[in-house]
Amino acid sequence: MNDEVKRIKRIATGIATLTAPVSIVYLLNQGWSLVAAVAAALFIIGAFRGALDIVLKRTLPKTDLFNAGTDARAEDELGRRRLWFWARLFRLVGIYAALVTVAWIFHGGSWTHEFTHLLSSLLTALSHNWKQLVILPLLFFFNFAILFGPLMFMGISQIRGFEPGDADWGVKLEDVRGQADAKEEVRKVITLWQSGEQYVKGGGKRERGILFLGPPGVGKTMLAKAIATGFNCPIVTIPGSGFAQTFIGMDVVIVRYMAWKAKRLAAKWGGQCIVFIDEIDAVGMRRASLGSGGNTQTQMPGGMFGGMMGGMAINQLLVVMDGIDNPPFLKRFVGSKVNTWLDALYIIPRRVGRAKLRLPAAKPTGNEIYFVGATNVPLEALDPALTRPGRMGRHIHFRTPTKKDRLDVFDLYLGKVSHASDLDSSEARDELARVTDGYSPAEIEQACSLALSYATHDGRAEFDRKDILEAMVTLEAGTAVGWGYESEHEEFSTAVHEAGHAVCGHVFMDDYESTRLTIRKRGNSGGHHKMTQQIEKTFSTRDELFAKLIWGLGAYAAEVVFFGDNTMGVGGDLGSASALAGTMVGRWGMAPRHTHLDKAALERIGKRLLAAAGPTDIKLPKEKYTDEAVIMGHAFMVAYNFVYANKDAVGGISNRLVAEKDIYGDDLMKLLVDSNLTVPVEADFIWPSELVERYPDKA
Repeated sequence: MNDEVKRIKRIATGIATLTAPVSIVYLLNQGWSLVAAVAAALFIIGAFRGALDIVLKRTLPKTDLFNAGTDARAEDELGRRRLWFWARLFRLVGIYAALVTVAWIFHGGSWTHEFTHLLSSLLTALSHNWKQLVILPLLFFFNFAILFGPLMFMGISQIRGFEPGDADWGVKLEDVRGQADAKEEVRKVITLWQSGEQYVKGGGKRERGILFLGPPGVGKTMLAKAIATGFNCPIVTIPGSGFAQTFIGMDVVIVRYMAWKAKRLAAKWGGQCIVFIDEIDAVGMRRASLGSGGNTQTQMPGGMFGGMMGGMAINQLLVVMDGIDNPPFLKRFVGSKVNTWLDALYIIPRRVGRAKLRLPAAKPTGNEIYFVGATNVPLEALDPALTRPGRMGRHIHFRTPTKKDRLDVFDLYLGKVSHASDLDSSEARDELARVTDGYSPAEIEQACSLALSYATHDGRAEFDRKDILEAMVTLEAGTAVGWGYESEHEEFSTAVHEAGHAVCGHVFMDDYESTRLTIRKRGNSGGHHKMTQQIEKTFSTRDELFAKLIWGLGAYAAEVVFFGDNTMGVGGDLGSASALAGTMVGRWGMAPRHTHLDKAALERIGKRLLAAAGPTDIKLPKEKYTDEAVIMGHAFMVAYNFVYANKDAVGGISNRLVAEKDIYGDDLMKLLVDSNLTVPVEADFIWPSELVERYPDKA
């Protein structure tokens, strides 16, 4: 059947071609020019063959091309293109002929007259109303610009493009400290971006995007700037919030403009450009249709304000990331139209020998646009379509620096600010790294800057140890409230409270080290004791958690030992200890420690403490609640007897704290070590008489 159809089509083409000279001669005799006559003859050939194809398409069954060869598929593509062209053209001609026929029926006259009259009327209307035709679109454009222009400008203005030489923030890859593993991963990706031709030839595919994940201030944005500076290619930056626009559809325009800017810069600078989206969670959160996993893209229902939270931006961003290197639109449009016209003429072959008689298919520009996103939300909260391989499939995690990392960070930032020479010793740097446990590089930088501001305010050119320690406390707890204790008893009781924490933590928490002890009021706190873990661990044992309970209850125990009563300040300590004890029993399956003490008495003390602490999120059955109470009672008894046995030493520490108000780092450690604290054995334990008098039901 296919061979017969092809034979019919070839015969029809031959007949139409042979009769073409007759059409040309006729048209020349009618006064047409040679060019116009030849063009009309070609049109007649194409129209005849197009009509035949339409008839054959509607009368013959479709051919099965599944698993067909390349030639058959190419021939089918050519036939479909011709069929679409002529069917569409005949439809337009039919509509026009119907209009002319209606005019002829109602007004009489010849077809030629009606055609000429209709055409002349159209041209006359256009010539008399051309001003309106020009002005109306301009008025629409100006109204649109007046209404949406300022909002659109504010959105577009957040898209910043930096070319090589401009994108130098004074940040190099070496300046990003405390993230050795993350930097190495980024270095691998950048190497493939910059010079991975051999990798691509071997069948590899470069990453299109990378995603930085980690808490605030750990160096994600700084590393992106370092990439742009060291990569020596243009970079386009935009915050995630820049995609959120008031009116629906405007966020899509922002995404399109960002892609256009990146393509333009890539074309100008050798085909590479980086797009950095900071806080990408503002646009890339998991969509509502994908279920739970974080805050979804919320939109106002209906109306022109539907895009307020950038809900359409994520969809457009995904499309842009996949099609960022599509062939240019104009080249595709021109090539498609020219080739369609040539195919529709039937008599012009696609190739003669090796010479192609069609415009080549538009190819991708070859520009490489790389996307870098940064966020501090969990990966599960982001849209899976954004984080999948092929988009931002490489995930690089940033962590809070370790002590070794913090030493490296201090070496960087202390080298940039004026400071006393005694801070350059290895002992001083080690102390700074210890007392800044949990600090991010940004917090360390701010502490150094704040310390220098203190020194500058006092007329000094360099800051010293006292300045930077004060700066750290200010960052953590806020500026100290400038008031003293009017009551000496209240000041001393606050010092005893904090000293109770300090001595219990120093002795029982082996992996921790005291770094700060203060009774200055900062924020809502009247005092504070801070400890830092010296050895990083991923889990804790029962004994380590029990030691943390002793530290938490140490302040309560100290108040009872010294005053036979307690202040309101123990409320937070009791709540934290109660939650920890409940978690130990209810979630981690930890039983009370072995003890020779009366467990029934420990249970009664523990229940009183738990009742004072109030309810927690952990709801335990009766038997587990008993274990929780025993653990709490045991921890309190250890803390009470330890403080009781070292009452003079705790009193000395309290008096020192009253005198100095703040004790930091090595000074605090020396004070605790020199106190010669001793741990009593359980056989020498005494029951707190204060609790016996308050709760006479104790055994």
